Amino acid sequence: PKYIVFFSHGMHLLGSHPIVLYNRLIALRNIITQFKKQSPKTLFIYRGINYARGNFNNLYAVSPNIFSYFMREMTFKIFGNPYLEDTKNDDERYPVKIFDTFGSSFSAFDTMSAGNVHPPGALRTGIEHTFVSFVDYLS
Repeated sequence: PKYIVFFSHGMHLLGSHPIVLYNRLIALRNIITQFKKQSPKTLFIYRGINYARGNFNNLYAVSPNIFSYFMREMTFKIFGNPYLEDTKNDDERYPVKIFDTFGSSFSAFDTMSAGNVHPPGALRTGIEHTFVSFVDYLS
């Protein structure tokens, strides 16, 4: 199968009303549903957001954790909650699979003094390895 991975752009929309992100995700879901009619074996994976709690002394781009959590819940509502629903096997109802990175990012940023809003190298490597396992699991 072909794999198409798209990343969350939610943090870049924090200055906008939440309906902007919601409408974009709905539009993506609808387009993907149409695309999958032509190419049903294509696997679409939505990679969740990296979370940075923010340290007002070290970071200029900070966000409260509730925004990240809210965006995560919004994607679960639109694409299906992989923890509560059988998103792996029901491709008709759940054409997009979610690779949720919120937990690992949350715990890392919650225990470090970040000087950057992006995850450190070790966490990125861990997410990459987990992603490969996730694709194997879906295949």
